[in-house]
Amino acid sequence: MHTAIIGAGIAGLTCARALYAAGQQVTVFEKSRGPGGRISTRRRDDAAFDHGAQFFTVRDPAFAPIAEDWAAAGMIAPWTGRFGRLVGEARYVAETPPLTRWVGVPRMSAITRRLSAGLDLKTKTRIETVTPSPGGWQLKTTEGDDAGRFDRVVVATPSPQAVPLLAAAPDLAEKAAAAKMRPSWAVMARFAEPLRLPFDAVDVQEGPVAWLSRNTSKPARGDAECWVVLARARWAEAHVEDTFEDVAEALVGAMAERLPGFAPVEAIAHRWRYGLLNQAIGPDAHLDPRGLGACGDWCVGPRVESAWRSGQAMAGLLLAETARGA
Repeated sequence: MHTAIIGAGIAGLTCARALYAAGQQVTVFEKSRGPGGRISTRRRDDAAFDHGAQFFTVRDPAFAPIAEDWAAAGMIAPWTGRFGRLVGEARYVAETPPLTRWVGVPRMSAITRRLSAGLDLKTKTRIETVTPSPGGWQLKTTEGDDAGRFDRVVVATPSPQAVPLLAAAPDLAEKAAAAKMRPSWAVMARFAEPLRLPFDAVDVQEGPVAWLSRNTSKPARGDAECWVVLARARWAEAHVEDTFEDVAEALVGAMAERLPGFAPVEAIAHRWRYGLLNQAIGPDAHLDPRGLGACGDWCVGPRVESAWRSGQAMAGLLLAETARGA
């Protein structure tokens, strides 16, 4: 039984690892240069920016032992920064009591790189069509190349990208279309010297910026003074087609008005067209009787542990089908 998984984020890799551990053959396709999805890090010279997911927390009891295993393996560590809210012009209100936040080490992308280790991972391969073939499914890339025939296929991409890949199963495509995702903007700002601010990360209560964090305050991040600025969802949606330069200028400018000295030597914007989940659809994963499935955080909720739960559920459905057919 050979399963193709489209998308190497947390959900796709969780499903792949569970199938692989059960002795099944798995191939993972990822359109980017490496695994991760929104668990991503941008490196630039001696600087590194976690420009997607900033951290994750553990609330699901089923996910707790997984996080413990990741910590024991050195994949993650707690981020013990100074957290709070930025209200009014520039009033910092500290978080009490502090929440335990986990990050990948030495960067967020370390999580998915470790999860993908040993798997048959084909990067820089964008799958465009999934069509039925005798006893299985045929995959083709955007270049029209044959990507292989598989017994089962799991689509583990953001819901808008999943819809066309699920065209052969209209009920699944309709479910994916019902999940609402919104764009997001991140700005990676590098400074010549450390900023003298009383916090390492804040929820910004007003204006176009929603989150500001000192990436350097995370464990094993090096000495370069790097900050990440995330746009508020409504602002990102309204400015989704703006130039990257204009977005960087606008978001840095918004913080400079509130924080004197917020003047980076370099600021680069990154757009996540499907960066924020606005509405999940449930249940945890979906499987067509012919072996075409879909999973992802859009099934469960906008959290790392939600993506893990969805990938685990998808693997459970596939393994149950295998057992029934044995």
